[in-house]
Amino acid sequence: MTETSDADRDGAQRYRDFAHTVRVITARSLAEHDAADDLPVVRYSLSLVAAAGATGINLPVGEVLVEGRQLGIRFEPRLGELEVTLQLKGIAALKAHRRQIGRLTSLAGLFDVVFQFSDRGLAVCVVPDNVEVRQALSTCMIEIQTARI
Repeated sequence: MTETSDADRDGAQRYRDFAHTVRVITARSLAEHDAADDLPVVRYSLSLVAAAGATGINLPVGEVLVEGRQLGIRFEPRLGELEVTLQLKGIAALKAHRRQIGRLTSLAGLFDVVFQFSDRGLAVCVVPDNVEVRQALSTCMIEIQTARI
């Protein structure tokens, strides 16, 4: 039986973190390239009641459905960043928007993140984790292209 050293485990975790970063950067680059096309979009607005906590604004812990209930959104803090996971809900939403380009924007102009849904209707955006961004996420806009060239 072989033992796994702490260094091996740390190296494996660093590799997983690096691979995740590369996937996010690659997806964003491809999404930004595709988003340059002027295609019709569907707009969802997100309005959350963000609770003030001891460390600033507390976003919901679980998934929240946006208007129309065709899109779920989840927030997860990760080392100074906030991972925003978007998941299409239902067959109609999946057929209409899988592999489509989208944009997560702050109404206050704090962030503008381009993303692309996977075949399974999943997209991940990464934004800085600070009080201003958390507040902006409570009233942000999500735009999804409705057609692809």
